[in-house]
Amino acid sequence: MVFAILYIPTDCSEYSEILGLFNQKEEAVNYLIKMANYRERNGNLTQYMKPTNDYDSINHIKDVIDKNNELIDEDDIFRLQEIKIMN
Repeated sequence: MVFAILYIPTDCSEYSEILGLFNQKEEAVNYLIKMANYRERNGNLTQYMKPTNDYDSINHIKDVIDKNNELIDEDDIFRLQEIKIMN
C-alpha cells in the first residue's frame, strides 16, 4: 500500500497536484497536516502561524483525516488517497 497526498484548490481545480507519496500512513498524515500549514505553538493550534479555531488540536485534525481521508479548509482540500500496489 502507498499513500498519496493530493492538494485540490477548490477555486481552481486545474492547479491540483500530488504533494507526495508515502509508504506509511502516519508519515502521510503528518505531511498532509504540515502542507495544510497547521502547527501547535505553546499549546495553541495555528494555521499559517496565526491562531485558529478550525480544530481543537493536531490530534483532532488527525482524527478528521482518519475518518474522512481528507482535510478541508476554507479554499483547499488535502486528500489522503490509499493506493494498492499489485505484486
